[in-house]
Amino acid sequence: MAGILFGVMALLSVICAAAEGNLSALGGALFSGASDAVTLSLSLCGSMCLFCGLLRMLGEMGALGVLKRILMPLIRLLFGGAARQGIAVDEIAASLSANLLGLGNAATPLGIAAMDALLGRDAGEDRPPKAGKAQADALQADAAMLVVWNTAPPSLFPTALLALRHAAGSADPAAVLPAVFLTSLCGCVFAAVLTKLTCAPHGRENV
Repeated sequence: MAGILFGVMALLSVICAAAEGNLSALGGALFSGASDAVTLSLSLCGSMCLFCGLLRMLGEMGALGVLKRILMPLIRLLFGGAARQGIAVDEIAASLSANLLGLGNAATPLGIAAMDALLGRDAGEDRPPKAGKAQADALQADAAMLVVWNTAPPSLFPTALLALRHAAGSADPAAVLPAVFLTSLCGCVFAAVLTKLTCAPHGRENV
């Protein structure tokens, strides 16, 4: 579907440019945009490599274990079923840690691993094989919460945003950090409350 939409937009652009007599300007914009895209991609790649390497280094130093212990009260609050059953706690903590550090690309595979553990996919089951219905329902509610917090997580260091601002020539790329953290925190708290209400026992069949 995305390919179809992109193709229609490109075709409409050519038609409009031809109608206005701006085909040469369109061609120049195409080449300029392609060049800028490569430059921006390389800039973002360097930043992501830096922070992903930092995450790996912190993991080898044991710092992520400390961060996991710090995050355990939050994990018990948001992912009560997983915390009580001891399922996917390490994966959830690693995913939350990566998101807090602004490493969205690194958080994605961690979030997938946590989701597989919560839903029992690594055991070839739709739900953990030894869990009863209540425990499985709790883990499914935790899976919904994980999707929410991976989609709109609070971020202490939004590395992609900082890289974009630096590439755009900002004199102080980090000036937006307080506002970004506050807005992302408010958004994820609101989303977490809605998820808790939606996944409550009386509304779970509607999910």
